[in-house]
Amino acid sequence: MDFADSRWRINFFLVLLVAAVVYGTNCYLTNKGLFTLSGIPYLNYLLDAFFDQRMDVISPSKYDLSLYEGKWYLYWGPAPVLFVLPFYLVSGVHTSDVLYTLVAGLSNVILFSLIIIECAKYFRLKLSNGSYSALVLSFALASPNLFLSVGARIWFTHQVIAVFFLLGFLFFLFKFLNNPHDRILFFLSVIFFNLAWCSRVTLVVYGLLLIFPLLDSRSHPENRYRLVFISVSTSLLFFLFWGAYNYARFGNVFEMGARYIQGSDLFEAGTKAGSFHSFQYVYRNFKYYFLEHLYLSVSKPFAQIEPWGNSIFSVYPFLLLSLFLPRKSVFTRAPQRIFLVLSISILAMGMVHLLTFISTGWVQFGQRYFFDFAPLWFLIIIFGISAVPPILQSVLVLYGFLVNQVGIGLFYDF
Repeated sequence: MDFADSRWRINFFLVLLVAAVVYGTNCYLTNKGLFTLSGIPYLNYLLDAFFDQRMDVISPSKYDLSLYEGKWYLYWGPAPVLFVLPFYLVSGVHTSDVLYTLVAGLSNVILFSLIIIECAKYFRLKLSNGSYSALVLSFALASPNLFLSVGARIWFTHQVIAVFFLLGFLFFLFKFLNNPHDRILFFLSVIFFNLAWCSRVTLVVYGLLLIFPLLDSRSHPENRYRLVFISVSTSLLFFLFWGAYNYARFGNVFEMGARYIQGSDLFEAGTKAGSFHSFQYVYRNFKYYFLEHLYLSVSKPFAQIEPWGNSIFSVYPFLLLSLFLPRKSVFTRAPQRIFLVLSISILAMGMVHLLTFISTGWVQFGQRYFFDFAPLWFLIIIFGISAVPPILQSVLVLYGFLVNQVGIGLFYDF
């Protein structure tokens, strides 16, 4: 991509326009409006508790909350309240979680599109305008981001906002790599990284990428020491906050409330058995993450959704382009090799977690837990996409959009 060429800017705005129309339409149909409440806007209640100097929430619904010593708590990380706060300050506890979930989802599309630009610039990749559009459109229309952004509900809202922080981390990280003397950008990337894992602990594995700037050939030794100090000191503060938050609620710095969940029979069984992670789940999870393909049909209901999830390759087909990655030209430069090794290591650890976890994200369309690692998987496709025929890219984007549109329609029963 020639960044001096104005055509990429046109593509950028066209992609965002398409995303806004698709997201807005689906959100309106799903919720019968854009300014409604989902019925379980738990982040609103958590903010209300904080302003009332409490940590327990007062909610009409108790489903999937953690009951401890007669009080109800959220077991999800607290960082997403920072995203919700501006909306809360305007409308209070009745602020629309449908609206701020939609805003977060569209913001994710914007951030991802900017990350692609910064990534291609840093690695000096030749990325055509068509490939750029196909990659961003696939993330926008055929990734978990679409399904999760249009339905609200605490599980979806929380994950969309967590990935917003994750994408903020990646954006500022690459922005810093392109401007290595601006340490404020690196500091911002560290802040967003910590906000991400303080939302979803599984995202802590992305901390491996903080090593990458230290290995950059343009980074002078004295600068590396400053980067290490920024990373360690800032992250330590977040870890201390996280431990204190848990201790104040449950008397245990490592307890986020998972043992006290009152909701899904599946999680209650895991709590009693003490087996949230186990190799006994690998066969089942592997089946739903990779083998349970979703097929479209010309007759109603057009597809059959598996509540445990359908294969990521059938609902997010653009991921298949990662098969084009193993080319010699990809590994000619050290920065590319290092980044890919770190990225693949993160994805490997992520998949170990997903395959050994007690649940796949029930009830859902697609694979919502996979969204934690989808941005990085989509990102590394950039290294091999130039070898993919444009017509194949277009077909995968269109097919992925149709699959996700049908799936969302069936799941929410428009």
